[in-house]
Amino acid sequence: MDGRREKTNVFCLAVDNKVIIAEVDVAQNPVRVQGDIVYTDPNDVPIAMQYSERFGLHFLISAMGILSGFDITTGTHVVMSKLVPISVEPTNSSLNNSNNNSQCEMTWKITPLEELGNFVRQFDCQFALAIYLSCKSHANAAQIMCELGEFEKVVQYCKMTEYKVPFFEVIRVLAGVNPAGALADPGEIMEIFYQRDLIKELTDVIYDYLTNNDPSISRLQTRYLEILLQNNTQAADFILGKKAFDQYDPPYIASCCEQAGLYHRALEHRTEKPDILRCIVYTNKIPHDFVIAYLHEVTIKVDRLYGYECIKALVKNMTNLNLVEICIRCMAELGASELIEILEQGGMVEGVYLFLQGVASHVQDKDIVFRFIQAAVKMGQFKDVERVVRESNAYDPKQVKDFLKESKGDPQALIIVCDKHDYIEEMIKYLYQNNFHKAIERYCTGYNPKATPKVVGALIDCEANEEFINALLGMVKIKFLEVIVLRKSEFASIKKLQNLLLITAIKAESPKVKDYICRLDNYDGEDVAKFAVIDHIGDIERANDLAVTVNLPSCWTLLAKGELTRDMVEKCISSYIMARRLKEQVIDSELVYSFARTDQLAEIEEFIGQSNLADLQAVGDRCYDEEMYNAARILFNHIGNFGKLTQTLSAQSIRTWKEVYFACVDARQFRLAQMCGVNIVVQVDELATLIDYYTERGHYDEIIQLMEYALRLKHTHMDMFTELGILYSKYKPKKLMEHIKMFHSRINVPQLLGICEANLQWAELCLLHTHYDDFDKAVQKMLEHIDAWSHSQFKDIVIKVTNTEILYRAIDAYLQQHPLLVCDLLTVMSPQLDHSRVVQQLRRKDRLALCKPFLLFVQGSVKPEVPEVNEAVNELYVEEEDVDALRLSIAQYPSFDQLGLARNLEKHHLLRMRRVASLLFTQNKRFAHAVELAKKDKMYQDAMEASAASKDVKVCEELLRFLANDIDENERAGCFAAALYICFEFLTEDIVMEVAWEANLEEYAKPFQVQQRRNSENKINELEKTVMELKKKLEAKEEEEKQAKVTELQQYPPQMTRSQGMVSTMGAPMNQPMNK
Repeated sequence: MDGRREKTNVFCLAVDNKVIIAEVDVAQNPVRVQGDIVYTDPNDVPIAMQYSERFGLHFLISAMGILSGFDITTGTHVVMSKLVPISVEPTNSSLNNSNNNSQCEMTWKITPLEELGNFVRQFDCQFALAIYLSCKSHANAAQIMCELGEFEKVVQYCKMTEYKVPFFEVIRVLAGVNPAGALADPGEIMEIFYQRDLIKELTDVIYDYLTNNDPSISRLQTRYLEILLQNNTQAADFILGKKAFDQYDPPYIASCCEQAGLYHRALEHRTEKPDILRCIVYTNKIPHDFVIAYLHEVTIKVDRLYGYECIKALVKNMTNLNLVEICIRCMAELGASELIEILEQGGMVEGVYLFLQGVASHVQDKDIVFRFIQAAVKMGQFKDVERVVRESNAYDPKQVKDFLKESKGDPQALIIVCDKHDYIEEMIKYLYQNNFHKAIERYCTGYNPKATPKVVGALIDCEANEEFINALLGMVKIKFLEVIVLRKSEFASIKKLQNLLLITAIKAESPKVKDYICRLDNYDGEDVAKFAVIDHIGDIERANDLAVTVNLPSCWTLLAKGELTRDMVEKCISSYIMARRLKEQVIDSELVYSFARTDQLAEIEEFIGQSNLADLQAVGDRCYDEEMYNAARILFNHIGNFGKLTQTLSAQSIRTWKEVYFACVDARQFRLAQMCGVNIVVQVDELATLIDYYTERGHYDEIIQLMEYALRLKHTHMDMFTELGILYSKYKPKKLMEHIKMFHSRINVPQLLGICEANLQWAELCLLHTHYDDFDKAVQKMLEHIDAWSHSQFKDIVIKVTNTEILYRAIDAYLQQHPLLVCDLLTVMSPQLDHSRVVQQLRRKDRLALCKPFLLFVQGSVKPEVPEVNEAVNELYVEEEDVDALRLSIAQYPSFDQLGLARNLEKHHLLRMRRVASLLFTQNKRFAHAVELAKKDKMYQDAMEASAASKDVKVCEELLRFLANDIDENERAGCFAAALYICFEFLTEDIVMEVAWEANLEEYAKPFQVQQRRNSENKINELEKTVMELKKKLEAKEEEEKQAKVTELQQYPPQMTRSQGMVSTMGAPMNQPMNK
């Protein structure tokens, strides 16, 4: 077919008045054609088909005997002929017996299969439906009915077959089938899913359709991204990062990204500078690599000025290290000088230092190098200054020299610059005047001895102390002579050079004299002593000190002569005796040592038994050091040094054991070697030698067995346990953990820590840190290395850390690696946590729901309440639509942003949630808002209770008028009466009767009116009663006052006089009024 040489399989199908011919099993461009069947009788149907290879035609026979031929490659009807009629009657049935006349099932001559239906579906959906119905492929049948718009049939079919339609899948198919038509509006589908909070299901249904990126779906892409940014920022971030959509509204989505905290996605969609600068400062929420890539792109593709502005904004919001990395990555585009300027303007001296640290030694810009030197000096990093001025030539030496002099810091960098660029005289003057004398000495004796003449000239110009200059020259000479004499050159044995070194040391550095005497073997003692005692030291006291220090016979002899010339006879005699004694002592000591070297022990005992001047202690020490233990034993025993005698005896025994031990190891007699070794390992100094002897020969198991056996002995020490741990670490790591658990208190932990880290044994390393009480490092290692982690162990350790930042790093690690255990960890760490910070951390990771048990634990146990925790719990209840739990949480834990929650809930799709919003508005005295919300939802009782809680006559009156006039007529009377009852205290009779009259509700106002009048009468009665009581009290009081006056007159009657007439008791005449 279609010009192919090979044969192919062809599927032919006749249905109604169509014949369908299609290639199968062809991967590329299969032939699929169809032709029209011509019937002479409208009731005729096809009953048989046959392909003729001879004619290349596909023949079809109908029930009425019509033979039709079709071109196999084009489907063209090419021949038609009348044959003998054949009687065939197809049968059919209907979907239901009442109201459906469409043909759905057929009597098949071939077996109906789902695969056949799938093939036919490409050409004829109705015929494919019939196949699906016959083979009971319910899912495909329901789907085709939906595609054909026969939704009522879908419902009937599902009832008949008890098949549950996967509507999400159906909607997904409908969204992709003729989306511009009326089968399914993707926008409506999206809103339905959103209103029911089915975000994940929405993605499954609509995502593939939106990836077509047709301009006509721009609004849908925008709305879908908006929904994701509001409800699932992680999914939105993934889709935006994948760049799956390109038809949405970028500015609007950028705003949504900002609101969702996805500032890096917002930056991808922003083009205006104010918007970019506003977003880029949120560095704690933007991946570091993104910031670098974004700045790189902005600088190259947009404008360098944008890059500078962004860096300036970041200076105020980033740590030095992160900002420095950004500057390094953007240096090629933005320029190093400009970046340094920005960092300096922001006061980031450390940032400048870190930025230039890696480039200053190889850049050629003098200004950049100098700025680095300035920053390094300010940071106190003088070693970096030394490195740069030594390795680089890209700087102005005069400028650097002057700056280093002004800084008055470590002079080494100044020395390098001045020596390199020949400012030696100026340098020496500066160093001398600022008391850097040691620096001058180091320069002459170590850094550049060849410059000594210039140094001396500069010191003379500075009028330096002559003694200082001479001492400096002497030190230079000593360094030169040390190189020649002490380093085994061909001139080392020349007597005059050795004499010169000693004499020069006596002049310049006398503390070194004794060391030189011990190391030199060909000097002239007489000459040195003569110079030291007489010629050089005129002060006899200093000469005596030098003689004691050097302790040579010649020095004591010369000292005695000097004392004799000064008439110091007694001291002169003592000095001569010391000289003689030293001579004899040296001879006797060397004789004893010779006996020891030749193993003449009897001669030693005979000699020391006689009178002698040998220094037996010194000779004994020499013998012990050279392992001549028999001789040392004799000497220490003779002088009574029992401490050294004990050591000698022990060492003598150890040497014997070692010799046997080495022989056994060499002979591979490890059992015997073990018997010897246990006597050696108890000696700290010998343990390393023993272990090395085994390991160098590859006997790892044998040395481990020896050490394990030795630990059972009584006389063990720390090195034994430590070395066994090291052996386990290297050769038997499986035993190391148990060894640490058993003997951690007897192990040198720091030493074993280094071994475990080198061998990557993280679990053992953590255990050692724990036993060493270094819990911070133990936790850090567990977080860094998963094979060291154990949840139970981690919980026990993490509560003991001192650095609380580790706790929050642990939370991040658990959220990423062990999310199901994070609640348990948080509960354990709770007393040490800042719960507000934890909530922020969980919110950033979108893991609040995962940690709900912990949040409930904190909410119920931590006092005082943590508002952020309460808000997080309430947020979860809202997401779960658990209204009862939300109400209980609000009632028990009121410390949170109640108005914020109310504003979020007032537009919630659930009525019960909106009622919670109304309750919150009421509790926060936003009564008008609460009433309006309740009125919109027709929750009139809530509105009445809110109005009553407000105690505001105006609010109650407005609600009453609304209930009497603006609600459904069937509800007016009941609501009006209920409002009168609930708001009774805050309504006046005149207003109520006016509203009732206007709304024709007078009969429902009568109870209110009656109660009001009853209340009025009660108030009047109470008032009358109060007035009567007050009147009675007043009359009683007046009666008491009247009675008091009568009593007073009776006690003090008035008197009469001739001159004045009657007077009162107070002396006033009766004809005059009394003062009251």
